[in-house]
Amino acid sequence: DHARRHYVLDVLRLGSVVHVAQHPRTIIDLESLWESLAPAIATADANEVVTAEGNGTALIVASVSGKADTAVVTVQQHATSLTLVPTAVTLTAFSATVRLLASALDANQFPIATPELVWTSTASDIVTVDPTGLGRAPAAYQTAS
Repeated sequence: DHARRHYVLDVLRLGSVVHVAQHPRTIIDLESLWESLAPAIATADANEVVTAEGNGTALIVASVSGKADTAVVTVQQHATSLTLVPTAVTLTAFSATVRLLASALDANQFPIATPELVWTSTASDIVTVDPTGLGRAPAAYQTAS
């Protein structure tokens, strides 16, 4: 038994190397079957290429001549760009609100469905923002005496 290997990937090429007990050498180019047990997370093709399809963990199984081994593949998108809407807004009344929206893309420009966002304001005396992206003007403006 081989230890399971854990991979984080966009695209991963796994190798199929078969060891035969009767011959002390490695045989390559032996046809193997590749299968993902979670194709919504990662797919595997006949060329030993595993492709990320969605966030999560998948087992990739390679089998040949009745023998099999697995690799654990984890897909986790990381944001490389973020777009905010609106990019500028004027709140014209005390306690006025604005909903800020963010969309995040990974390194391959695929959208991240539920990015982990932390909303903050650099001028909380002018506008605060809550954990959901709701910006709010203060209830009243305080001037220094």
